[in-house]
Amino acid sequence: MRSVFDAYTHALLAQVAQTAACNTVHTLSQRFSRWLLVGRVRLDSSEIPATPEQVARLLGVRRDSINHVATELRNAEVLQHARGHVQIVDRARLESVACECHGVIEGAYAWLSAR
Repeated sequence: MRSVFDAYTHALLAQVAQTAACNTVHTLSQRFSRWLLVGRVRLDSSEIPATPEQVARLLGVRRDSINHVATELRNAEVLQHARGHVQIVDRARLESVACECHGVIEGAYAWLSAR
């Protein structure tokens, strides 16, 4: 039990550290895309229940900024968004927009599940 707890703590700390670094160096579009991909994995669904206000609070930006980025991604046919949820339409294109931080975070949790 102790080794599982230690592995989870390691993965969680890696996620926190990577997210902090991501927030300082990547664009909002990259960070929003990363957040959507992480949400997709955690929920095991391409539909993520979240309002622009919730996402804006999580990413530390204004709601209007999230609306702008979401509209750009919708126009690029990467996602659809409606009141209270976001639907990932093209995961591969979303991954191309997201920064490499998504892979780093998922790698930390993949290491955990491999134990």
